[in-house]
Amino acid sequence: LDADEQAECEFISVASGAAASRSTALLRLKGREAALAWNAVALADRTQVNDAFVRVEHLGRGARTSQLFRGIAAGRSRVAFNGHMVVREGAAGAASDQSLKALLAGSEAEADLRPQLEIYVDEVRASHGATVGKLDEQMMFYLLSRGIERATAEALLKWAFVADVVARIRI
Repeated sequence: LDADEQAECEFISVASGAAASRSTALLRLKGREAALAWNAVALADRTQVNDAFVRVEHLGRGARTSQLFRGIAAGRSRVAFNGHMVVREGAAGAASDQSLKALLAGSEAEADLRPQLEIYVDEVRASHGATVGKLDEQMMFYLLSRGIERATAEALLKWAFVADVVARIRI
């Protein structure tokens, strides 16, 4: 995808169910003030594998990218996301934000999150972060102490984990 001047693109993906899936996206924000919002959820269970690679090149002045990824790996599954942001010369004023998070919901589950930034110009705003964790035991205890069954409590906590991405889906 090549985005020209003031072009706006929003991508929302929910991946679930495949034994193995791999997706690759190469995007170039060529025009001045071009904007991209990349929002993805990956849900894997048993031995499923979900792997994504997204490379965004900021070429135009003031190009902006927001990248949200939420992955849940249960059983012996694996979720992976590689977000590669490149800000080239001539893209002064560019903004790049990455928030990559994974939840391990199985003792043998795996997550591999790789935020990457390459910046070749001054005057940019860039942030990135990646976290991998497990279900919060205090939140689980709270729900269980209110009489909610364990399976329902786990489902509620998982839903809350992906809600910031799923809420972007417009009906």
